Amino acid sequence: MSGLFDIGQQIEACRQAEQNGIESMLMAIGFTRPDPLQLAIAIGLQTEKIKFMVACRSGLVSPTFFVQQLNTVSAILPDRILLNVVCGHTPHELRYYGDFLDHSERYRRTGEFLTVSDDERALVVGTAIEHVAGRIPVLVGTMNASTARAVRHSREAEELGADGLMILPPYYYTPTEDEIFGYYRAICEAVSLTIMLYNNPVTSNVDMSAKLVGRLTRAFENIRYIKEASMDVGRVYDVIEETEGVMNVFAGERIVESFTLGAVGYVNPYGNYIPRASYRIWDYLVQGRVDDARRVQRLINEIDHIIAEGHPTYGHQCYSKALAAAAGHPVGDVRPPLTTFAQLGDEGRERRARIVPIMEQLDALIEQLDGAGVTV
Repeated sequence: MSGLFDIGQQIEACRQAEQNGIESMLMAIGFTRPDPLQLAIAIGLQTEKIKFMVACRSGLVSPTFFVQQLNTVSAILPDRILLNVVCGHTPHELRYYGDFLDHSERYRRTGEFLTVSDDERALVVGTAIEHVAGRIPVLVGTMNASTARAVRHSREAEELGADGLMILPPYYYTPTEDEIFGYYRAICEAVSLTIMLYNNPVTSNVDMSAKLVGRLTRAFENIRYIKEASMDVGRVYDVIEETEGVMNVFAGERIVESFTLGAVGYVNPYGNYIPRASYRIWDYLVQGRVDDARRVQRLINEIDHIIAEGHPTYGHQCYSKALAAAAGHPVGDVRPPLTTFAQLGDEGRERRARIVPIMEQLDALIEQLDGAGVTV
């Protein structure tokens, strides 16, 4: 996939694709005319099975069409191929596979991993994998400040049947790039699972540069994904350039802007309380409905700003659970030392009262946009 975003490479890829019959394959499953970038991706991947997946994940193939192709999919799509499509709660790809399987969405958050015991961790991971039952991939967060513990958690996740891992660099220590490299090397040598890097300097105190991400990408074949949440949206482009298009960048923030810079998806933290809006926004982007996506993003930003007011980072984590309860899915409260929603008192209730109408606005907006089918 070297030079994926170079125009000359795309033209050459298009020529080769036509010779190899890839264009015919893509058009047969829903493209009116595959663009050179899609063809370049298809050539850069390794097998016809994955090429089929690329076409299905494009967003131009509807769930209905996918269901109609059930026999073909069953014949050529191995379980592990979905690792190339979804990570935990990527909305766009989850829709096209999740709707096909059981009209369900799966979301995950890493925010409370420090408050669970080892036994609880194994129970949560095992239960999630058993419940999903292979319908969609499950990626497990196995990050730790200790390399040995990160390796142990990663091995355990693989033994329990996880499809992939999502891993922050070692936090707290402010490690050097060589130390970060050694940490990921130890994990990659211990497991065969696909790994999504997670760059979140606000919470980890570590900012992985584009050059470090490129170094990791070149060194380890199972590192091909990253959630980029550095608060620097330009980093999306920098990582793609540094890795010559090999690294699949998922937005951790600024969804629309990240898409325009080359992100292939985003890791959705809102699925527990605004699931429909937070996956449809990516559909709109893929369909070229950027103005519609911006309308959704503006309302999501309003929620973010209300939660974050007066907080040193993103806001109290208890709001995610309080809003899930408001959406009809009570899941309890956070654990110490995090502030519980009950401890916020009037402040929490007042902010929730401001947010719930925005959640309702988002539902109404999605109904409007989906009903129109075009930007309105």
